[in-house]
Amino acid sequence: MSLDKDIKTSLSNHNVNENSIVQLLHTGAHNYQSSSNIEQTIAMSIIIGSILTISHGKEE
Repeated sequence: MSLDKDIKTSLSNHNVNENSIVQLLHTGAHNYQSSSNIEQTIAMSIIIGSILTISHGKEE
């Protein structure tokens, strides 16, 4: 699965990448006030959904 250009731009704009994802998940798990950025939460959801699709998606 490949992410389209708009999704890649959104992820980049919200600092969601392979180097930041663990820290973002950790921050969100502890419900810190700094983690209440809805745009960044949406970006995280997109990348996590993509990861799950790749790892657990139906084979065609």
